[in-house]
Amino acid sequence: MKRLALIIGLLVLTSAAFAQVATPATQLKFMTPGYWVVGNCPDAKSGAGADILADGRIVYFFENEAELVSGNYVTTTIYGTKFMVNAMSIWPAVLTVGKTYKVATERGPDNYGANPTDVTISGKGWDQVDLTLVLGGGISPPAGDAEMGMKIWFGNRLYQPALVEKGDPFIVSANPTIKVDLSVNEPHTLSDNVSDYTIILDPQSTSPKTYQMEASFVTSKTLASATELIRALSLKYTVTEPLTDGLHTFAVSAKTAASGGIQASMTKYATVEVMGGPLRLVGTPLTFPSPYSIPRHGTVTIQYGLSADANIEIYVIGVDGTRIKHFILPAATEGGSAGINKVTWDGTTDQGYKAGNAIYVGTIVARDEGRLLGKFKLTIVN
Repeated sequence: MKRLALIIGLLVLTSAAFAQVATPATQLKFMTPGYWVVGNCPDAKSGAGADILADGRIVYFFENEAELVSGNYVTTTIYGTKFMVNAMSIWPAVLTVGKTYKVATERGPDNYGANPTDVTISGKGWDQVDLTLVLGGGISPPAGDAEMGMKIWFGNRLYQPALVEKGDPFIVSANPTIKVDLSVNEPHTLSDNVSDYTIILDPQSTSPKTYQMEASFVTSKTLASATELIRALSLKYTVTEPLTDGLHTFAVSAKTAASGGIQASMTKYATVEVMGGPLRLVGTPLTFPSPYSIPRHGTVTIQYGLSADANIEIYVIGVDGTRIKHFILPAATEGGSAGINKVTWDGTTDQGYKAGNAIYVGTIVARDEGRLLGKFKLTIVN
């Protein structure tokens, strides 16, 4: 400590004369050769009693979160348990006497670090701040900004904004089930606070509605190795109050875990349509590939759109009127969901043999009403 005091004394002699050269007088400009923030960061003990060393950890000096993210910060390395950083290196930011700045360490691979600690610039040439290593403390390196991934599903269909932008409506039921898949790049983690995840209906309207998330809505988590820190998670929420007919926009937001009080956030928007009215097909049903070859293609896809969730039956009928295949498709599953449905078939009939070469007729029926919704043609050429 005597050695540190001696060094500080020498630095003060070389810096103090410049500390008052400022316009206005409370600002220390970049031409000042040095203004030193020094400190101590003691080693710590883990819960299991292992030594958590401060030596070699990176210390950050910065004004606030926004400046840190913008790259206006300066770093130094802890030697033993001591560190010294030239605060004037934060230029082009202005170092202001009487203003409070932050000092913190990176969160290390051991998940220990020192959270941002205040230091107020006195103008005397140096100031001291002491740090404490804690589990989960510290900040993530600004150079490695958090990159969050988000996928939004309505029922079993992935929302695809590019198709909506082209003018293709994304049709959903009046009570859609929304699933959100989230991830974040290392070393960042997702927030474990469920209130950091929100779904807002029609946020730009005069009466937006926020759906409150609960812990029970989390359906899965992926944790960082040997920790409780979340790398990825999935949420599922079913809208209980029916949506009105027409277009609606959902704003889905999520945040990362706080790194020394700093959180990254992401918001994505999904514009969907509730069609209303009687159940009906949207567009013309089709099959592909066409013609279909069982040995060459393996499976055929029957694609059609529904205006709402519904219990659906499909019948595939031969030229002689014989029913060769019957599909029962529950509401809100593939085949019974509002929007595009894709039902696959491997060509095996209900009698257990492969369908032969022929042109077949398919019928799509609303099961609860016993009402024919539409037909399609299926050509098999083996």
